[in-house]
Order: sequence, then structure tokens, then C-alpha cells
Amino acid sequence: MYMQKLMDAVIGVIDAGEIPYIQGPDGDGKSSFVLDFIKQRGWGGWILNGSNMDPTDLGGAISVDADGNVSRVPVHRCIREAVEYAEAKKHYVIFIDELTSAPKAVRATMLTLASESIAGDVQLDREFVHIIMAGNPPSIAVNGTQLAPPVCTRMVHFDWKLDFDFWAEKMVAGEFAPIDASSLVVAYLKDCGEYGGEGTDGLASPAGVWRVPPTKDYAGSPRPTPRTWTRAAKLVDAFGLEDLACLGLALRGTLGQGAGTEFVGFLRLRDEIGNPAEILAAPDTWDIPARGDLAYMFYSALAIYTRGKPTEKNWRACWRLIERAEERGHKDKAVVASSALFSLLKTKEGLHLRKTLVGPKKITGMLTFAEMFTDLKQLKSTISE
Repeated sequence: MYMQKLMDAVIGVIDAGEIPYIQGPDGDGKSSFVLDFIKQRGWGGWILNGSNMDPTDLGGAISVDADGNVSRVPVHRCIREAVEYAEAKKHYVIFIDELTSAPKAVRATMLTLASESIAGDVQLDREFVHIIMAGNPPSIAVNGTQLAPPVCTRMVHFDWKLDFDFWAEKMVAGEFAPIDASSLVVAYLKDCGEYGGEGTDGLASPAGVWRVPPTKDYAGSPRPTPRTWTRAAKLVDAFGLEDLACLGLALRGTLGQGAGTEFVGFLRLRDEIGNPAEILAAPDTWDIPARGDLAYMFYSALAIYTRGKPTEKNWRACWRLIERAEERGHKDKAVVASSALFSLLKTKEGLHLRKTLVGPKKITGMLTFAEMFTDLKQLKSTISE
């Protein structure tokens, strides 16, 4: 997958001792990626936001000692921490974000730090102190400024644009937001159709539901981006679905009026599909919804219910209903729910369900699903173990 290759390439540049410059739209996970990388490595780190810094933060404030010697001492704490980490032979990341929005004087100190590893009169250890830079394209950055050609050759450039499939996979796996709420968000977006591109006319285009370009029409207003959809999933998890009027206010304040209202409308479909307990009690005979949006909600609701009550009976019934998705031509509608259901096997509560993957009681629905969706390699691998 392209996004994984892109992240591996950025990490490779860091390990090579070079400076990656990640440029992409707002809300596409650039900062989250860097923070996750720092956490996984167990390194220290600090985020510097170029748009709200002072030149003395990195360039240093003038200091005169008792003997009259003049020096420039960096004001920002990250420089002191970087020195302390390096002296202890530990790695430290200085992440410079919003580079293209930084005032000219601030950007000069940032570029000096990046190219020379110098802040004020402090020389940083290149072996242990790593610089990562990021920014939005000047066309959408706040007071954006293009980098000069000589500056561009000092770093390795990466065009960063999160793709939907990668984001959706991580969402349903629970890596970005709680699984149950994430499955509802992803199911809704898949139901919207052509999620991969950008709609030129915003929400009027199905392609613009996941990521809407930051045009002047959205100045001072929320809009759909990968970041705000991730936040929407967290809000659904926190609020629950009991009071959709209240949740709707929060969702519209996150996604904007159009997208927030449409998503709440999708959540209301939960009342039209029946009681999950009753559905799972009749997996061979329950009438699967014909409408695509209802089918998405149908399978998502069943997966959420089964994850909440992971009995073997519910587990088997849910997979049987997934197997029957082909009856209505809804194989694609079952993908998100199946991925969320499969995640149960990774939890303490779902460990007992692993026995259903082998032996005479093997679930045919899971095998059928694996054959129908050959791209879900993780599921096929687990079944074969």
C-alpha cells in the first residue's frame, strides 16, 4: 500500500541522518505520524509550530556572562532537552511543523537548525538529534511562503496525502479511534460512494465527503477532512447514540453543517434495521435489507453488538449473516463490519473465539468471507493458523 511505503521512506530518511520535509493538506495525519514514530522508537521529542514562534526560540537571546563574554542562548526548552538526550546517548526528534507559515526571521533560524544543527551558539549532536520538517502547500498555508530553491536541496521532499483505504483500515483496526464508532464512520463514507478523490464543488460531489478542499468558502468554518472524521468517530464513541440531537450539534461543529447533518441521518438508520439480538437469533432466515445504506448500518450494528457481547453463539450467527450478504449483492457492505468483528480475536474478551477457526465446528461464513475478499490478508492468515 502506497501510504505504508511512504511512511517507510520517511523513516528511512530519518535513519540515514537526513532531513525529511513532509508537505501535504491539513488534517491528513502528518503530525500524528511523527508523534507515533517517536513513541514507537521510545525517543524524546518536541513539536515546534513555525507560525507562533519567535526568532530567539532557536536563534538565541543575547547573554553576557560575568567575564563579559557574549553568546546567543536558545530560549526554547527543546534545545536544552536535545542536548541532555544526546549527552545521555539517547535519540531526540525536533519536529518543525508549519514551516511554510513561519515568519521570515523564524524560518531562517529553523533552516539554520536543519542544515547546520546549530541553535544560537549551541551545536547539536547529529547522531542523536534528528530534525523532521512539515508544512502545508503555500497555496493553503496560513500566510504561506514558498521555500527558496537553494533551501529545497537541503532536505528530502515527500508529498503527503492520506489515502482512504489506508485510513479506513487503521480506523476499523482501532488505531486512530475506537473500533465500534470507527466502523460506523467508515461504513457511512463507503456508502457515499466515490470516497477517494476531492469534490470540486464540496459536498455536492460524493467524492468530496471524506476530504473537502480548504477553499475560502470554509474560512472560519469546520469541514470534512481525515482529521475531522477521526474526531467524529471519537465523538460518537463518547456521546453514544442515545441522544442524536446532542451528538449532532457536536458532529456539525466538527464536520460542518452539511456533512454533520448527513452523517446524523445515517446514524438514525439504526432504528430501522431491527434489534440486533433478534437478528442474531435468526441468522438463517432474517431478511437482509435491500437498500445499500441500510445494509451498511445492518452489518455495522451486528458487529458492534457482537463485539459488546462476544458469545460463541453471537459470533457464529454474525458470520452466518455475513455469509448471506451475497444474497442481496451486499458483499462490499459487509467488509467494514467483518473487519471490526475480526478485531475481536485480538482482544482478551475474544480469545475464546479462536477455537472456532479450526476443527469440525469451523465457521463456513468466515471461509466464504475470506474467499470473497482476498485482500483481507490478515483474516486469511489467521484462519490458516
